Amino acid sequence: MTRLLELRGDTTQEYVAKQTGLTQQSYRNYESGARQANYETLIRLADYFGMTIDYLLGRKMPDLSENRQSLLDKVQTLSEDAIDTLLSVANHLK
Repeated sequence: MTRLLELRGDTTQEYVAKQTGLTQQSYRNYESGARQANYETLIRLADYFGMTIDYLLGRKMPDLSENRQSLLDKVQTLSEDAIDTLLSVANHLK
């Protein structure tokens, strides 16, 4: 669950906990890896961050090179504006 810290960014643990119906202590434990979230909590966190449960759990896409996986991980955390810009650049690389 170490991706929670990355996804949270500048938002406080208290805010994310409140938005997801968790206590701050529970959220802190999930973020630090001291405790594992149950299925229901994983769904709430995935929905809040707009990510898949697989992504939150650190699962990787099969058969991707390390560079492609790294790029995919980075894209998951970009804003919509940044994704639009990246798509424009990628379209010029064809």
